[in-house]
This record gives sequence, structure tokens and C-alpha cells, in this order.
Amino acid sequence: MFLTNSSQNCELSSASHFPAGPKISPSFGMELAIYSSFPRPAFGMSALPPPPSLHPHPHLRKASDYARMKLDNLRSRTLGLMEVLYSLQSLHGLLAMSRQSMDADVFQRFVKDPMERHQELQGLAWSPVVQHAERPQYESAMRKMLHDDRYEVRDLNHHNQLETAAARPSYVPLTFLAPLAENAIAHGFDLASEPRRRLALERARDTGAPFTTTPLRLVQETQDQLGCLVVLPVYFGNVNSEEERRQQLAGFVTAAFRITNMVDAFLGEESDPLFQVEVAVFDKTEPGQQICRRGTLLPEDAIDTATEWLEFAGARWRVRVPLTDHSAPLTPSSPYADHPFRSLFENAMVGMFQTSPSGRYLAANTAMAHLYGYASPGELMVAFSDIGAQLYVDPSRRSEFVQLLQQHDTISAFESQIRRRDGTLIWISEKARCVRDAHGRLLYYEGVVEDITEQQHARESLNRACQELQQRLEERSTQLARTNAALSIEIEDRKRAEKSAATANEAKSVFLSHMSHEIRTPLNAVIGYAQILQRDQTLTPDQQSILNSLSSGSHHLMSLVEHLLDLSKIEAGSMDIHPAAFDLQSMVQLLESMFRHRCQQKKLRLRVDATSGPSMLTGDEAMLRQVLINLLSNAVKFTDTGYVSLRVVPEDADRWRFEVADTGIGIEPDLQNQIFEPFHQAQAGRHRGGTGLGLTILKRQIELMGGTLTLDSAPGRGSLFSFVLPLPSASQPASQLQSENPVNLRVRPETIVRALVVDDISANRDLLARMLRLTGCEVETVGDGASAIEMVRQTQPHIVFMDIWMPDMNGIEATQHLLREFRKTPLKIVAHSATAFTHEASKYLETGFEDFFPKPFRFERLCACLQSLLPDHFITIESPTIFAALPSLLADLPAPLAQRLRQSAGDYNITDLKQCLEELKGSDSPHSALTLQLHQMIAGYDMQGIIDFVQHHLPPADAS
Repeated sequence: MFLTNSSQNCELSSASHFPAGPKISPSFGMELAIYSSFPRPAFGMSALPPPPSLHPHPHLRKASDYARMKLDNLRSRTLGLMEVLYSLQSLHGLLAMSRQSMDADVFQRFVKDPMERHQELQGLAWSPVVQHAERPQYESAMRKMLHDDRYEVRDLNHHNQLETAAARPSYVPLTFLAPLAENAIAHGFDLASEPRRRLALERARDTGAPFTTTPLRLVQETQDQLGCLVVLPVYFGNVNSEEERRQQLAGFVTAAFRITNMVDAFLGEESDPLFQVEVAVFDKTEPGQQICRRGTLLPEDAIDTATEWLEFAGARWRVRVPLTDHSAPLTPSSPYADHPFRSLFENAMVGMFQTSPSGRYLAANTAMAHLYGYASPGELMVAFSDIGAQLYVDPSRRSEFVQLLQQHDTISAFESQIRRRDGTLIWISEKARCVRDAHGRLLYYEGVVEDITEQQHARESLNRACQELQQRLEERSTQLARTNAALSIEIEDRKRAEKSAATANEAKSVFLSHMSHEIRTPLNAVIGYAQILQRDQTLTPDQQSILNSLSSGSHHLMSLVEHLLDLSKIEAGSMDIHPAAFDLQSMVQLLESMFRHRCQQKKLRLRVDATSGPSMLTGDEAMLRQVLINLLSNAVKFTDTGYVSLRVVPEDADRWRFEVADTGIGIEPDLQNQIFEPFHQAQAGRHRGGTGLGLTILKRQIELMGGTLTLDSAPGRGSLFSFVLPLPSASQPASQLQSENPVNLRVRPETIVRALVVDDISANRDLLARMLRLTGCEVETVGDGASAIEMVRQTQPHIVFMDIWMPDMNGIEATQHLLREFRKTPLKIVAHSATAFTHEASKYLETGFEDFFPKPFRFERLCACLQSLLPDHFITIESPTIFAALPSLLADLPAPLAQRLRQSAGDYNITDLKQCLEELKGSDSPHSALTLQLHQMIAGYDMQGIIDFVQHHLPPADAS
């Protein structure tokens, strides 16, 4: 009749159909009730017996104490059994709440130690609740787990033999048993199929407490003796009512033991040779029906018997200790027994007394007489005919004294105020007990008394101090309440202000998002068409100059929008860093090439000090580059003579210091904090242009990367901006890093790529279509989501570029429709929008888009997208063989021309680059391959590629 958790393949539901038992009051299944046939000693009285002439047999109390001690040992054994069950319940409760299972081997290991420590245990088990619909699955899982093809749910027939269980709404079969060998016959037995077991299960289920069956024959029992089961419920979760317990019932942990084995183990314990013990167990349901009896039978020469009772395991356990002449050699009539006890009573240092139930003193010692102000005990006893009325200041204390003794047999620390003989009042504390004869009849009260007047005065002083303290606390509490009320009002005001600020900030973010969309939409056309026109080599120099001005102005306007968005992201806490491996030396070289020409134009010296060290670091390269570009741009802008310097040195193993210095106009001390505030510019800054956001953004970007920006400046002396960032070394070699500048792509000659552009603005559709046709794609365009779905059905494109915000059906709805309809095709859908917030881009990717890029469109970004999603359909324009031959060609290239190439690329000056190409075309034929390669880079708007290419292949003297 037992087992462990159900297997993972057989999760069992709660016993919603488990048969409900009779309504009972929730009580602990092992109620311990002790009844004594003889007087028990009062607290502190075991060493102070009354005069022997009125005392029972001197060894009867010891015999009774010994019987109780043996019974306590028995109780300890039962509590030990319950600890085992509670441990098993906790284990299965955790598994049930997490819907996990335990296998048979783990169960056996868990219960091995408890079984060895409690030899009286016949077995431990786990029995889950199995609904009828789950029975086939449960039986199949158990056969597989236990490697027993005969396993099934069983019950007892009228011959007490196990057979296949009849169909019922639910079952509680024994699933895991320990020890397995001795209990294997009980496997699968449905505990709920037998009335006595079912009653214990129902009581345990409804109360959550352990319950014990009445004595019964265990299914696995092979001998003619009785045992019992202790059952403890396990629930799927926390339960607080009977209804929840029934709904959440997972099963039961059970312990089985033979009553005879437990009695034998109890009697086998170490005992006092002075006493012999007899233990008898009676059926609780059938009074007088004896289950077993062990120990020494009651001898015929017993003078008396100490008897104790315990209710456990559905039975009443009786422990008897007989008292004989052998165990009690001293009798009350012995001349040697009287003197020591009488002397102890009379000469005790504390007051001792015996009083009748009617309220007169029967005996008192000298210490008590002196305490009450009398010369002798005799004088005291003559003086009192009614203790309650004459002794106590409050006469009702005597009746309370008697009432408590009648209810509990003993009292302790009974405190009262009394009158001494001279009329003074003192406080006393009494300890007393009832003394009864062998038949339980009350004889008298006996006890001790002590003077506690000083303690009482100290207590009263303490109480007064506590009252004063309480009064002060109440006063302070009142003050604190007023303060708290004021603070609450202030907190509410602040919460309202914070809520208002949050609402305003959210409204600002929404406004910026919408404005970004509205501004980016026309800029998309301006910048995009400028990119396309710059690839036209038929333009005149004047046309190229106008186009360059148009492109420069549009990019400047876009940078202003980006600054506003960056500030909004920082204030909203939505700007994130993206650490990755990058080449620090390459980044420094890029910055040097970008600003050298600008410095030369203003006749400034550019100093770059990049101390040698680990080149490959881990950090957000894009954010760091943006910070340094902003600082260097400001340095060049505000410096008219002297130099601008960039210094990059390692601070320690994983920390790098960056310094940007200039010999410019400097900053007034009182303005050095203000310039980091949004939209704030010094007077000189307003004359030189800008938004007033650059320093604000880069300062917060540095803080986001883990650094702090510092400024050292004075008017006329220049400025030094510095910060230190954690940049751990990276193990990834530079050759494995992906270039930020995507290659210029073309569709493979033998391949066709069909693309569909979806956008409600015709200029955007036309622009993106032109860019796609530059790569060789066949392009169709539509203006709404519904048309996009129909066009995909007709043309079956390889890739769709879907605008997000469109009337009627937006891009997300159209994409979800396409993904459902064409889920079995390799259709790629890319989102594009004028939005610029990262969290929105992430949201689009989660809805099913393959990629996302914001407007305005960049040809390089478009190429990167095509190369990523359709790698087999595109090739790069440049030829590896030509590229490999270029170093030798560059070696013959005139240094001034190479320097112009690098400078023009750094300035994004397409006109100068094309002029350089014209000069190359007019030179010797060996430069034709170089001209072709540079032409492809310019056509792909790959300025950084030109800079890196020339920088990498020029001799050191020329490169510098």
C-alpha cells in the first residue's frame, strides 16, 4: 500500500472525483492523551515532600514518573515516524507543485536511511491519485518504469486476495514502495478500495493533517498480526480550504508498521532495573479488545501500580509499572522513613503548608509562620479559621486558588497580596498541588510560598517606567503621524509631478518619433536621388558641385535630426551600447584621415598619438567613434591657430584614456558646466554654428560606456577633453571583422532577382526601385498592403521591401498575411520606415520581418541587406585578381595624386575623386586596372574603402 511520484509520462490530476468522506473536525491524526492513576508532583516540589504521615507510598511517585518517562520514549518514536513522513511529503510536494516526477531509484535512495533508523517501520510508500480516464496510461507507464508487465491497479476481493480493480472514478494505487522486496506484493493496491483505509485518506485529504487507520491486516503481511497505516496528503499547490484541498490533491505518502514490532522495540530500550514494565495495546474502536501484550505481567504481590495511557495509531497503549516490596523497600511505617522527611519539612528555608479544601491550615512550617508574622506554626494555625477571608487582601483569591487546583491538579506562580499579623501588606507567590488517595479522592492541598514583595515593587516601578515610556512613544507617534502625513502629501505631490513629467516625456518621444518620420520622408528622396545622381559620370563640374552642396546640406540636416533623436533616447533611457570586437588602430587612422584635410584648410597642425598596445579591443566602436568625431570637430571649429591633438594611451590592462586637446579660444570657468546642458551654447559657439547638443550627447554616451568626461580649459589657452573607458582586449583577429562598408553588389549573370517595393509615397517607391535596379534586380512597385499581396501572388518575387506606415492595410498586417499564405516559400520581407527608435525596429523584427533599415535609404545598407538575405544571387563587383595586383600599381602611383585620392575620399568630394580618375586615365596603361577599381569604389560610394585601400598600400613615408 504505498509508492512515490507518478512518472513524467503519467501526470495525475487532482482528486476531483475522489470519494468524499463524512464531515469531521480537523484534528491531528495522532492525538496524544495521557492519564495518570496517581498524584503527579507539583513544580519545584519533588524535593520537598509533605510530612510522611499524610504522604502516599514514597516510591509510588517514582514508579509513576518512570511510567511517564517510558511513555515519553514511545511518543518520541511516533514523532520520529512523523518526521520521516513529513520529509517525504515535502519532497513530493515540491515535485507536485512543479509538475515533475521522481523515478523509483531516487525514491529508494531517499528512504534508505529512514528505514534503517526506524526498524519498526515495515514500509514507506507514495500513492498518487489516478483518475479513471488516466488509468491505462498510468498502468503502462508503471509497467515500463518498474519492468513489471503484470503491474495493474488492484483491490481486495471478499477472500482478502488482490485482483484487478473494478472501475471507479479514481484510484489511490501504491506506486513506489520501500523496502521493495518485502512489499512487492502490495504494488498497485488501491488504498481507497478498502473502507478503513479510505476513511483515513478522506480525513487526511480534507484537513491536510496526518491520520492513522484503525488496526488492520496489511496487504503484504505474511504473519498473523495487525498493523496500521499513517497517511499524509500531498497537494499540487498552496491550499487554504477543504474545497481547495480536494481540487489540488496529488496523492499520499504513507508509512506502514506492525504494532507488535513497535512494542518490542519499545521494550528493548534501556530500562531501570528497579522497575518492570508491561505494555498492552487495545483496539480503540472495540473497548476491551486487546491487540497485543508484552513485558512483565502484573505480579501477584504488587502493592500498587503506576499506569499511563497513550492514543496512537488507532489504538490505546497502556504502560503499567507494578510496585512491589522488592521495588519499594521503605514503607510509610518504617521508623527510618519518618525522621528525615519530617526534619526536611520543618527546617526548610521556604514556607511550606497543607490546607484543607474548606480553608483551614492542616500543617505549616516555621519559615511560613515567620513570613506571616507569627512566632510558631501552631500559633498561625490557631489564628486562621477561614484563609480566604482572613489572609488575602482580595478574599476571592482563595476561591480562584481552589478552582485552578481542581482544574489542573497543580498551579505555579499564583501571586496575591496578603495581610501579615501586624497589618502590613506583602506580596506572595504560591506553588501547590492536590494530594489524592489511591482511589483518586482529594485529601488536601500542599505547597510552598515565598515573599515576592521586593520583586513586585520592582515590577511596579518597571511598569510605571514603561507607562511613561509608552506615553512618550504615543506623543512621538503623534508627532511622527503628523510628519508622515506631511511627507505623504509631499510624496503624492512628487508622484503627481513625476507622472506629469513622464507623460510629458512620453508625449515628447511620440512627437519626436512622428517628426522624425515626417522629416526623414522628404530627406529620403533628397539624399537617395543625390546618391544616384552622383554615380552619373556625364555631369559637368558645375552640376557636380551643385549636387555635392545638395548632398552635404541634406546630410547636415539629417545629422541634426539624429542629434535630437539621440538626446531623446538618452533621456528616455533607451539608448543601448553594442560591444563587439574592433580594431582601435584602424579607427584612429580613420579619424586622422578624416580631420587632416580640415586642419590643413585652417593651417592647423594635427597631432595623433596612438601608443602601441593591443589593437583588437571590445567595445561599442560606432559610439566611441561618434564621440571622438564630435570632440575633434569642436576642436577644429574653435581653434584658429596652433594645433589639434588626439591622444589614445592604455591606462591599465583593460582601460584606455582618450584625450582631445586644442589651442583654441578656451572656455570660461563659469560656463564649463553649462555647455553640457541641452541646447546651451557659449557666445562663441553661437557664432560658429551648431545645435548645442553635441557635448550633451557625447557626455552621456561616455557615461553609458562606463566613463566620465572631464574638461580642463581656460580662455585663450585652449581646451582638453579626456575620458577613460573599459575596453577589454579581444581575441578575434582583424581579418575576421566585418567591414562596416558593404561591398557593391550585382546580380549574378545567370540569375534573376525579382524585387517588390511597397510604399504609399511614390517618391520613396521610385527611389528604392532605382537603387535596386542599379544592382540588376527586376523591380515592381505598389502603393498599399492589399496591392502588395496581389502582386506577390502574380510575380512571386524573391524579396519584398515593405513600408510600415501605410493607409488601410499597413505593412505589418500585409506581412503577416503574406507569411501565412506563402509560409512554404523562401520569400524574404524587409521592413523600412522613417522611424528611428531602436525598440520599434526590434518590434518589427519580432513580427516576422527578415531585416529593417530606416529612411533615408543608403545604397550601402541596401547592398548589405541583399547580400545577407540572398547571398547566392549576388556577386561583388570588384575582381579579386585585379585587387591582388593593385599594390604594385599603387607603388608606381605619384605620391601627390595618391594623397589627393585619400583626402578627397575623406571629404566625400566626388568631383575631386573623378578628376583624379581622369588624370589616371591619361597616364600609362598599367594604371587602367587601378582606374577600374577606384571607379567601382566611387560608384559604390565607398569612401572609407578608398581611404583604407590607399592608406594600406602606400609606402610609410607617403602615407604619413
